[in-house]
Amino acid sequence: MFAQIGMEYGHRYGGTSFELFARISEKNHAHSTLNPLAAYTKRLSLDEIMNDVMIAYPNTRLMCSANFQDGAAAAVAAYTLLRTLDPTSVAGGEGLGQRVDVGPVDRDTGCCPTSTP
Repeated sequence: MFAQIGMEYGHRYGGTSFELFARISEKNHAHSTLNPLAAYTKRLSLDEIMNDVMIAYPNTRLMCSANFQDGAAAAVAAYTLLRTLDPTSVAGGEGLGQRVDVGPVDRDTGCCPTSTP
């Protein structure tokens, strides 16, 4: 899916290439070496990334994220919908879920206001 989005972006706006996507991956792998808790802590060269197994052009295996059971997500909804939801419920498919916070977000500041409408 992300490969297709990247290709569509390149067709619309230009300036993207296989090497650009690989350089982004190279930078991300370099940053992971600074975090001892990262899933992958090995620095990878641009050549290693570009010459790895192609998964979905322009992404090679080393450009893809690994599948993990943990993750995070944000759901954005209009306040009119949000106030109809049970804030203690957790929606999800298989597995467990955890609700951290729920509330309106101010469009201009991106922050949660202190009072709700």
